[in-house]
Amino acid sequence: MDLVIGVGNTLRRDDGLGPFIANSLPPMPGVATLAVHQLTADLIEYVSHARRVLFIDASTTGEEIAIKPVIERNSPPGHVFGPAALLGLARGIHGSAPDGWLLPVPGFNFDFGEELSPAAATVVPAAKKAVLDWINDGEEPCSHPRIDNVE
Repeated sequence: MDLVIGVGNTLRRDDGLGPFIANSLPPMPGVATLAVHQLTADLIEYVSHARRVLFIDASTTGEEIAIKPVIERNSPPGHVFGPAALLGLARGIHGSAPDGWLLPVPGFNFDFGEELSPAAATVVPAAKKAVLDWINDGEEPCSHPRIDNVE
């Protein structure tokens, strides 16, 4: 199973890009999706059962939309711990961890509010395409549903 985790605060406008994109994905065989406020240790169980994990998170650096392998320097700031730490904990507890990937999505407005900014809304289609391309690059899908109520 591939796991897509959208990370961010949906009450801080563009910080909610990760959950917005994860929740907008159609149900797909072999793919589970999560939308979470932040990465926490309780996600280790989900991560440990995945073949690959893609973390989607808003970025304040305005970088290009591109999926990158998870390495320590790619961990987004401001969370309890980043993707690399979560994968490391999964490896430490379960003896192995899936391949991890990160999709930073440019955010422009992090004020209070539940709507994405107009600028962020324009990057959503490209980010969603990147996620779908990542999913379609995987092989041997199996059927797994969307995972709800994690927080």
